Amino acid sequence: MPCAVRCTRLYLCPRQENKTGKQYCSRKQVISSTAVLPTKGYCLKISQKEKFDIICDSQTVERKMPVKSPTTETMAWSENMDTLLTNQAGLDAFRTFLKSEFSEENVEFWLACEDFKKTESAEKMASKAKMIYSEFIEADAPKEINIDFSTRDLISKNIAEPTLKCFDEAQKLIYSLMAKDSFPRFLKSEIYKKLVNGKQVGNHKKWFPFL
Repeated sequence: MPCAVRCTRLYLCPRQENKTGKQYCSRKQVISSTAVLPTKGYCLKISQKEKFDIICDSQTVERKMPVKSPTTETMAWSENMDTLLTNQAGLDAFRTFLKSEFSEENVEFWLACEDFKKTESAEKMASKAKMIYSEFIEADAPKEINIDFSTRDLISKNIAEPTLKCFDEAQKLIYSLMAKDSFPRFLKSEIYKKLVNGKQVGNHKKWFPFL
């Protein structure tokens, strides 16, 4: 009686003739993911046209497991920095890399500016502007970013009455710095390579050419 469940083993039994002229089966195991077979073994005749990539003996089957390409998501991070920054996993990896280079203040400032530009309340805008200024802009700020004097001075003059665009110039400078310097190094870093390789290993699938 056939199995009611998906079978994973069947037997490849090429027909051969013995000295008396009678046919017999030389039983060897192969693997199948689709066959529904009797529970006590089964003889399957395979045509010569079908190609099997199997190394087998009477006891074991060696299987080929090719490396699967990295996920589309991970590889997309290398296309441009916008793709990286808008993907949470990519952003986390990039921040980890910048932290290893002691320059995480750049991406933190960029993120603070993105959040600031979404502010609708004038009261919250003033509060956030002061926080960004004291955290990243003013001299000897705890996370002072590397911008030119004229840009820093312009922000200092406008911080009393901030607008949603008051940090735009500084944000552009930091974005350009990351895109030209940090981003290319990130793609060559061990952090990124390990992430790509880790995803490959995690996505290995058993493969056989006849499934």
